[in-house]
Amino acid sequence: MSRLTLLNISTRNQRPNRPAKILITGLVIAWLFCLFMPGSYGADSWSQFHQVTTGAYDDWFGGAFSWTWRMLWLLTGNYQSMFVLQMVLYWVFLLLLVRRVPIRSIGFWALLLLVAFFSFIPQYVMRDSLTSLLWGIAALMLAEVGEGAGGNREASTGKGAHEGKVIATFLLVFGLWIRTNTVVALLPLTWLFVSPFELFKGRSSGTAVRSTPAVPVPGTGSSATHGSRSGSPWLGAFGWTRRIRWKSLLLSLAVCGVFLFTAQTLTYRVIHATKAYPAFKLKLLDLTGISKLSGENLFPPILTRYSYFHYDTLLRQYTPASFDDIVWPPDGRPSMIPYPDAAMDSIVTRSWLSAIGRHPLLYLRNRWEGFLYYLRIRQRFKSGGYWNVSVWIEPNNALHVQQAPNDLRDWFTGMYTSLSPTCLYSPWFWLFLNTAAFAGFLYRSRRAAKKAAGSDSGVNDSVDTHSSATHTDGHRFSAVRYWQLHAWIQLSGVLYTLSQFPVYQHDRDFRYSYWNVFVTLIAVAAVAGRRVYTARPKLPL
Repeated sequence: MSRLTLLNISTRNQRPNRPAKILITGLVIAWLFCLFMPGSYGADSWSQFHQVTTGAYDDWFGGAFSWTWRMLWLLTGNYQSMFVLQMVLYWVFLLLLVRRVPIRSIGFWALLLLVAFFSFIPQYVMRDSLTSLLWGIAALMLAEVGEGAGGNREASTGKGAHEGKVIATFLLVFGLWIRTNTVVALLPLTWLFVSPFELFKGRSSGTAVRSTPAVPVPGTGSSATHGSRSGSPWLGAFGWTRRIRWKSLLLSLAVCGVFLFTAQTLTYRVIHATKAYPAFKLKLLDLTGISKLSGENLFPPILTRYSYFHYDTLLRQYTPASFDDIVWPPDGRPSMIPYPDAAMDSIVTRSWLSAIGRHPLLYLRNRWEGFLYYLRIRQRFKSGGYWNVSVWIEPNNALHVQQAPNDLRDWFTGMYTSLSPTCLYSPWFWLFLNTAAFAGFLYRSRRAAKKAAGSDSGVNDSVDTHSSATHTDGHRFSAVRYWQLHAWIQLSGVLYTLSQFPVYQHDRDFRYSYWNVFVTLIAVAAVAGRRVYTARPKLPL
């Protein structure tokens, strides 16, 4: 068979069935849209909608989500506009997931089922949903550009790739603006951001082995040689060498700093959000916990003189799992904690720092116990007591919106309740999945690098002879780079959960794990897509 015939067959086999995918995924999203319409709205959703209608923002919710909703509301005059936007973004995320997974593969249909099941995330009108959607799309776009769109180098340097980088960057910044305490999880994503832009170019240190092919290094735009004397082989699996790793790390930190500064500027200088001191209750959680463990009353007089403050009652009701029930008592009684102003927040901050300085081990103990509750390794309630899935509408809202009866929706969402006793809604479970995927992808990257180092092909790319395919443009698909990029995405999910140790919010709410779910879906797509590439016949060189 001639080379041209093989080329034509390979092209037909590798060309994704895009119209069918768009139709099938569109039907799935349309069905979910009709099922969940008009969306779900909790108490926080309506608090943000109040900012939508008034145009007055505060930094308790970051301001970005309310501002976005307000722009949509002014444009459409319909409060459901944010629900529509989130479902459309979910469709885009799904299309990017199945972009290179053929319809005939099991992976395609598995992803459809998973996306249908986790549709309770985008239908919930809440900032955690929007951040996860924006970051999920951005991560997939950057990964595709970083890996060269399956080996096509023009895809990583052409006009379309440049536009993709700009869009992905915008989505990352906007997602951070919506929830700024996710900045630690943004670090690995900036590594993806750095790689396609190739901001640093240079040679890796050490003397290269001539027979060893060079490996593109994410975050540097350069090539490192596996098997050289440049450093640890496991650092090579990360895409690091001794001379360039510090540059890439500093650049990632600098990019994150710029993103965070931009988000803060937008919050306070552009939309003029007022300060609501969201960290105030977290400081009081530490003060209460350290006071209870040490036996010392570490509260400043500005709090102890408050008319509703009662020290003994506070210690009796306190749990390191959450401070919400003390700030907002469930029985409707007045809160023992006054609403802060700038002076009060400043005084409490000094007392908080003093308490940590005097009892650092007690601070860590209190935080560790609370973090175990956050992960649900320890549990305060039975399975039905947690807010795992929000498919409802808080009836106390200014629009008097009520959730209409829907037998089909009740049947579909009944599976969520039946799974409440399982670990599915436990953050520790998703932390485990993201960590396992991160380690697995890193191992695959290292294994591919070893095979590339032992190859005598002389191709100036990292080629896994058992898991790489040759494409129609004559370039080989980089297995090393592929797994490296997806490992960084998984690391974002790991850091997202671990970074909650000093700032965890509430042990009952599953919405703080939404990003981890999206990262896991990306891992499934990465494995399914990679298997398809390895199964395709290779063209002769």
